[in-house]
Amino acid sequence: MEPQWSHSLRQSQLKNACLSFAQCLYIATQGPEGAHLSQVQFRGFTEEGVVVYVDLRSRLGRDLSGTSGCEVMWSFPLTNEVYKFTFPQVQIVQEGLIYETAWASLRPREKAGYVSLPPDTYADEVPVFSHDLDSFTPQTQTVASPNFALLLVAPVLVDHTRYIDKAAIGNTRKNYESLMQPEIQPQRWEHRLQGEVWVTRRLNAPHPGP
Repeated sequence: MEPQWSHSLRQSQLKNACLSFAQCLYIATQGPEGAHLSQVQFRGFTEEGVVVYVDLRSRLGRDLSGTSGCEVMWSFPLTNEVYKFTFPQVQIVQEGLIYETAWASLRPREKAGYVSLPPDTYADEVPVFSHDLDSFTPQTQTVASPNFALLLVAPVLVDHTRYIDKAAIGNTRKNYESLMQPEIQPQRWEHRLQGEVWVTRRLNAPHPGP
């Protein structure tokens, strides 16, 4: 049976699908270079969580290739929701059918990005390569770049907050209403994986804004 948080997340993603920036997740890592926040594009769902792609030469790729954990946030402006995954299980995949299918689905421009200049490097500095240019720019894009990887993010603790859009509520009120409206609080839930069972509890939500 699909966990409650997964069903809610899929619905939120679908309702916000028309906004390209709402299809981006933010991943915070702590590596040898310090704390870092990365933006990655949502690529699909799995039974356990979500899929994103990463260039292993990037700072995010380097942090996750080490022993560093991460924290993920996904915000949906149209439904006023925020999902946070605290220290999820992250698997780096570079083989198998799912990997080959993902590479084949990329546009040529996206594939070229994984064999071009490394991300998170200075544009005014010329990189030093130990190999010749023929190995830097492959002759074909049918073979996946060794810099390309899938991240399978499987949450074990999900913090889901649904905020209230007061402006939208105000626009639905009748002109003749004179009674004071009760203050509507944001809603917040915690979904925690305990063994093989997801346990959901309500949390006290943040205080509403002005």
